[in-house]
Amino acid sequence: MKAKYSAFSATKEMHGSSSGFSASGFQKKAYILLSLAFMATLAAGSFAIHKIPPAIFFVYLVMSVVTIVVYAMDKHKATNGKWRIPEATLHLFELLCGWPGAMLAQVIIRHKNAKVPFQLVFWAMLIINVAILAFFIFK
Repeated sequence: MKAKYSAFSATKEMHGSSSGFSASGFQKKAYILLSLAFMATLAAGSFAIHKIPPAIFFVYLVMSVVTIVVYAMDKHKATNGKWRIPEATLHLFELLCGWPGAMLAQVIIRHKNAKVPFQLVFWAMLIINVAILAFFIFK
């Protein structure tokens, strides 16, 4: 006789993920806070303190919105079993100032937040992007 409820299905139900990894409530709040705090800091640096060119704020804003849309398109394709957007393309959008939007998309639409290899590259793109930004601001 087959068990109706396995340990795997109980874990999946508890965590909402078949991979065994699930973003905790703390992690979700941290992602939202980090992306919004970064954008607020850019806005303050651009418009209140005048230490950052306003164009930089607008590039991050536009690229974040575009990145959210690209993540949503990939999620839609994944849900419908269609040809996906390559992960390298998603990472390119993150590197090109879209990481705050990618971070929000991972939380809001729950896409690409459970794949550890993807997350490692995501964080690398974020660090590289912020390092380049810091270099240009503080040189």
